[in-house]
Amino acid sequence: MIAEDDEDRANLEVEVSQMNRKWSSFHREVGETRQQINLSIDYFTLVEEVEQSFRSGSQMLVTVARKSTQVKTPEEATTLLKEVDGFIKPQEAQLERKITKISQMAIQLYGHESSDRIQPVLQENRNMLDSFSVMNAELTTLATNLKAAEDRFKQAETQAAVQESLDAARAEAASARAAASAAEEARKAAEAAALAMKETQSPPPRPPLPASIPELPRPSAAALSSGRAPTPPKRAKPVEMPIDEPIFTTLLQDATVEESKAVQLTCRVTGQPTPSILWLKDGMAIANNPDYQTKFDERDGTCCLTIDETFADDSARFTCQASNVAGIAETTAFLRVQECAEDVLLPPEFVESLIDSTAREGQPHQLSCRVVGIPVPLISWYKNGICVDYCRDYNISFNDGLCTLSFSQVFVEDGAMFECRAANEAGDADTAAHLTVEPLEPTEVPAFKPGLSSNVMARTGQKVRLECVISAGLPKPSVLWLHNNKPVKETRDIKTLVEGNRHLLTITEAFPKDAGTYTVVARNPAGEAITTCNLAVKGRVPTETSDSELASDMEPIKPGIQQSLPAKMNVREGDKVRMDCVIVAQPEPEVIWYHKDRPVKESSDFQLIFQGDRCSLIIREAFQEDAGLYRVVAVNSAGEASSQCHLTVSPIEEKLHDEGTNSSVTLASLTAQPDPTTEPPVFKKTFGNVAVDEGGPLILDCTITGRPTPHVQWHFNDQPITASGFGFKTTKIGENQYRLSVDMARPEHGGRYKCVAESQSGVATCVADATVQPRKQDDSFVNRRAVFSQSSTVVSSQESSYRSVTRQVQQSITQVTGQAAQQMATERTEVIEKEGDDEPVMSVKQRASLFAGTEAATPKANPVQVVKKTQRKDVAPRFVTALTGVMVEPGANIQLEGILDGHPIPDVKWYKNGVELVPPEEQDRLDVSSGGQKVRLSIKQMEESDAGRYTCTARNSAGTASSTADVVVRRTQFP
Repeated sequence: MIAEDDEDRANLEVEVSQMNRKWSSFHREVGETRQQINLSIDYFTLVEEVEQSFRSGSQMLVTVARKSTQVKTPEEATTLLKEVDGFIKPQEAQLERKITKISQMAIQLYGHESSDRIQPVLQENRNMLDSFSVMNAELTTLATNLKAAEDRFKQAETQAAVQESLDAARAEAASARAAASAAEEARKAAEAAALAMKETQSPPPRPPLPASIPELPRPSAAALSSGRAPTPPKRAKPVEMPIDEPIFTTLLQDATVEESKAVQLTCRVTGQPTPSILWLKDGMAIANNPDYQTKFDERDGTCCLTIDETFADDSARFTCQASNVAGIAETTAFLRVQECAEDVLLPPEFVESLIDSTAREGQPHQLSCRVVGIPVPLISWYKNGICVDYCRDYNISFNDGLCTLSFSQVFVEDGAMFECRAANEAGDADTAAHLTVEPLEPTEVPAFKPGLSSNVMARTGQKVRLECVISAGLPKPSVLWLHNNKPVKETRDIKTLVEGNRHLLTITEAFPKDAGTYTVVARNPAGEAITTCNLAVKGRVPTETSDSELASDMEPIKPGIQQSLPAKMNVREGDKVRMDCVIVAQPEPEVIWYHKDRPVKESSDFQLIFQGDRCSLIIREAFQEDAGLYRVVAVNSAGEASSQCHLTVSPIEEKLHDEGTNSSVTLASLTAQPDPTTEPPVFKKTFGNVAVDEGGPLILDCTITGRPTPHVQWHFNDQPITASGFGFKTTKIGENQYRLSVDMARPEHGGRYKCVAESQSGVATCVADATVQPRKQDDSFVNRRAVFSQSSTVVSSQESSYRSVTRQVQQSITQVTGQAAQQMATERTEVIEKEGDDEPVMSVKQRASLFAGTEAATPKANPVQVVKKTQRKDVAPRFVTALTGVMVEPGANIQLEGILDGHPIPDVKWYKNGVELVPPEEQDRLDVSSGGQKVRLSIKQMEESDAGRYTCTARNSAGTASSTADVVVRRTQFP
């Protein structure tokens, strides 16, 4: 025993030693982890401060850029430059210290990966500093340019002063030349007088000299008298070009123009040499402004300043300055731009409404109305609440307020409620009318009788059976089952079956995913009918046994009321009341009692008893407030059933006896009226989660009761919905039904919807989620054609077998102008066979024949109508809906979409920054698609290099159209 104790003690000491080492290691790791956490907090705090500095720098750049557009003097530019320097110099030093500290912390946190972590911060810092350097350079250049402009203006003033001095000097020179000319004339007169005097006193003539001695010329008397040498002969003067200072023969004139209009200022100048022209706006040169176009015709001296589109800030004094070596001249005029007066807004109003009309199948028809409003309203047409603006089956026009929707041929399915909606900035309006189409052959709108049960309840694993009967419909309607607005797909557990006019859907084992709204749509050319039900699937009851599981495998039977509640019951106040009914169903239904449409809860006053198929409600003591309508509802996986009873409680009469004399005195007459009955709001019919396709309608319906009538408010993602915001339309149908609808759902319409009903009696709320699934492929339009069909059915049955043969023949003929008529005959044979308890087997055979060219090809026994197809005129492309720019994060997916119209179908090309975009075959990030009237460019996993300006160009034989959108990819500042 002692040896064993020693051995245990040694083992314990070893384990305790190991535990101490582990505990010490744990403490050390905790300390290191705490240190790492503190370091991480400091690191990310510094990173956030640096990013905040980057954001402040970006805001400063935007502010400076906006202010730079308003700078007009060098002093303002210098002040702005100092403001930039005052911001960046202290920021630069602080950022340098913080980035250095971040780099050190990154090394401690990430080790060799620190460079990858800190590189984005360094790059962003360099980018911001480079941006400020560029901004400083641009501001410096702006200040220099403004200084040069001022110098040029001062130089022009100096040149004007010099020109004035030159003109004065020229005037003095002209006076001097005139004086010199007068002196010269006087001199010549004096010389002539002196010469005449000498001739009268001349000596006798001398003898002639010998011929060998030439006679020297004698100087003139003036020369002798002046004692100067004779004047040498004059040289020819060089030819001088004429110099004329600029003179404006036609001056600028003041002008007034409305904003956005074009204007032209014109003047005419002369001068030699040809003067140079300079235009000024409030004393500042406008030579480099692209908004102003200047032109000078040297042949006739015409100077023009053109502004294609004027704005309010174009109001200024414009000067045209002409200068050459002889001088400077200028002319000035004031341009006044009047801001456009705001239009008086008038909401749309239909002065001529749509009216109900009737058309015959195959004939043309037209719906028209007239609307007024300022500005001109935008018109949209709807058919049964669905927009048909882009449907090729209709021709829509709008001219001077006249709205027209035309049919080249009316078909039976065109019989519907058509609505024209007009909207502008001031409001909206609508008008509606019903179009009735008289068919060539008798038709009947489908009808359900009976339809689906409104509510069905089942437990997990139970079998569910939904059924309805189509009681009317000509021709035979097609039937579509929907689950939460999606077509039902048959699987091993879900089957649809047709038994004559009875249509069934069975779910072998129901699960929560099968819960929701089931809809049956019966449609034929005359119209459609819809019936719906809500299926609720609850969990299994914990006490279920094998017997109940066996019962769940049996065929479900809709609840049936074998013994109904009495229609009326009259009791006296204080009496006991018992209401009994017998309900048979498989599986066992869930039974709920209602009093005035509110569930009855078991209490000391009300007792609920269930004995086999008998259900009872016992009121121990009836009072006045217990009177009213009682209803019992039984629901299971096959359907529901109900019965009701109206209970009247008579008050107890109190009689007072007077043993004295028979005399009565009326002291006062009092008339009282009980307070009106109030009931809190209750959702009698709720809406559930829905999923719709993009472009399809989104409709949420509910029924609300309450006294007084509650106020109903719809919410989307917890935000109240306005009457017409974001494409929503709220309507009230009848007294208690409310609807929220979206005609064309978009992905952004997906979210949580809430309907709140509120009154003084209480508040009720209904919440559901809606999902809008993106469209997988573009809509396509199918051309119509006239189809005439005949069908026959032969049914044979025996005790254990069933056989049905249906033969249907369809004929259609189409003729295009200038071509031979074509007739298509289709024969379809459908055979349904059932043997014993086996599942029915259906086989279909179909045969088609095509005839063309001659009239004999058309069977005489079945004449058909020729459908003429009109030739559509060529229409130049136009973007009905333009591309929309987006700003996304890196890694996101985008779609640029537009709606295009034009005939023939335009050829579509995409460009990025002016370069045609051709998706490489090996890369699946880019996808270009076009179909119908839609064009789409999809880019997956966006990168910074994908940012740019994207243009979609459409071209056909009638013209060209383009739409452009900017795509911005946010720069990643820090991972």
